[in-house]
Amino acid sequence: MPELARPGSPRWQAEPFDLLPFDALQLRQFAGRWMTALGVPDAESAAERFAVQFGERHREALVRVPLMATMLCQLYADQPKPPLPTARHEVYRAFVSLLESRQYSDAVTGIVAQVRRAAAKYGSDAVTAAETLPAQVVDLAGHVALAWLAGEPSPAVDLAIAQTNEPRPHGLPAEAWRDILAETLRRSGLFTERGGDFVFIHQTLLEFLAARQIARDGRRADAELRLVFGRWGRQLPPEWRQNDSFTRFLIAAAVDRPFLTACLWRCTDRWEGARFVAALVQDGIDVEPKVARRAADTLARTSGRPECTGYFRRELAGHLRVLGDDRDTDILLTLATDPRASDTDRVLAAHALSALRDPRTPHAYLSIAADVDVGPLDRAGAMRALLDGPTDTSLGRGLLNVVADPAFHEGIRREVLNVLRSAEPAGYTALLHTYVQGTALGVDARAIVVQELARVGDPRAPELLLALASEPAVDRALRYELMRALRSLDPARHGELLVAHGANGKLPYGTRLTALGELADTGDRRAADLLVALAEEMDADPKADARTHTARLRVVRHLVRHGDSRAEALCASLAADVSAGASVRLDAADTMRAARFPIAADVFASLAADPLLDAHARVTAARMLRRPSRKPEALA
Repeated sequence: MPELARPGSPRWQAEPFDLLPFDALQLRQFAGRWMTALGVPDAESAAERFAVQFGERHREALVRVPLMATMLCQLYADQPKPPLPTARHEVYRAFVSLLESRQYSDAVTGIVAQVRRAAAKYGSDAVTAAETLPAQVVDLAGHVALAWLAGEPSPAVDLAIAQTNEPRPHGLPAEAWRDILAETLRRSGLFTERGGDFVFIHQTLLEFLAARQIARDGRRADAELRLVFGRWGRQLPPEWRQNDSFTRFLIAAAVDRPFLTACLWRCTDRWEGARFVAALVQDGIDVEPKVARRAADTLARTSGRPECTGYFRRELAGHLRVLGDDRDTDILLTLATDPRASDTDRVLAAHALSALRDPRTPHAYLSIAADVDVGPLDRAGAMRALLDGPTDTSLGRGLLNVVADPAFHEGIRREVLNVLRSAEPAGYTALLHTYVQGTALGVDARAIVVQELARVGDPRAPELLLALASEPAVDRALRYELMRALRSLDPARHGELLVAHGANGKLPYGTRLTALGELADTGDRRAADLLVALAEEMDADPKADARTHTARLRVVRHLVRHGDSRAEALCASLAADVSAGASVRLDAADTMRAARFPIAADVFASLAADPLLDAHARVTAARMLRRPSRKPEALA
């Protein structure tokens, strides 16, 4: 077509094409046609089983191209029960062995019977010579492959005739001998006819047979290996050589050569060479165990370098897995829990651990879900993977701490509790009690546990709710939520429980104050007396500290809010207490001013003149003295 640029012209550019693997449907259809053509009983079922076996991710590359799929289909049809090869070199070796075994068939339609009939009219010598050809065909194909690889232009039949074990019998015409040999090549399964001559069904089959032929001559094999690894065997093959199918086949065929072992050993002192050795093993090449171990050591050592990216570390882990080294999971776990790695690399590492069924997988996902710097979608995905995995209570505390984060919705929290309940149905409440008693959980996570205990009707839930609500680390919103849960849990007992806690001198001041504050908010008349008693107790405490004085301030504010007349005297006492901090004393005076107590101005004046206060506190008191009173609602 003249309108298209021709190869070699200035406008011509080769277009690269990437051959995609079969999808599940395409592989099943391809296998079905082959099983039918090969006469396999119940071809559709056989194709389905074949597709399942080779549709797995780690075998997907084997059926990436039609040639490999074709060879595997024939191997499967011949022996469906034994496991098929899982590596590229093994597939070629098994396929050639299958074709070689078929040459010995005595069936009427077999090649042996066919050449016997063709040679019969030329006498017994001709028959004997012809009968040897099918058994030689794979070896003859190796000679043809080697000659063509070296650039020999002669046709396949001419090259094969020159390598037969027996010369042509005298009574057999040359043309008949040539025809018999041509039919043997045609029926071998290795060749196809094109342009009046035979060619191999695929270039890689030529390279496989040529490499195998070279390896039969030790000196020639070493010479070819020197082209790959350098004259002294110390050169790492260039990238194109490492991925070249002939080079791989040559190494596989010459794997027992001491020179090759030495070359591979030297290669493994660098990660590039160790990666190359792993690729050879993945191809089904049996490298020396000591070489594989050294390659694994190099790869594991490389993964610890600070310049290694997450992608590269995952690649190294994959090579270690190919070499059968269990350090691959250590690398993946380290990557999944590394906060410096990208979110994507961490998630993919955790997924790889999960695919390998590593018992540490939940820890990897938990690390991602707990990291607030990870994107919300990845955190949610990690949490989902955790919840979809095996139920286990050992991670209960970690899960609760994670889902206490507001980034996770209530549904996820409910799922975590359901997982824990399904894992420990008989001792669920006892498990939750162990969680809430320790210090491993944060305040928000403990709130989830206590509220769950309340939901399931545990009798200790009210006390736990009150105790948690009394902790200083609990913010106002959470405290309100906990107290509301307490009130709705047991309305009849609610007030008595609050009175009991408020009057219990063995409890911390904060716990008692929280209980009495809630009691006052319910309108219980006992609250005011108990609050006054608590304030007097704290005032008389010789070990009172800053937290005690802060609690005293909260007491008087409760009293002010509920209109108790005793609040004024308690406020004045706190503002005048030199053992209290300046901020507490000023806040007490400000509370009086907001409540419009008559003596508020005198208290501010006293603070402004107090020599025990620093200059800043005295100036603040003087300024507040001149400030107009706030509305009483401001204390609410």
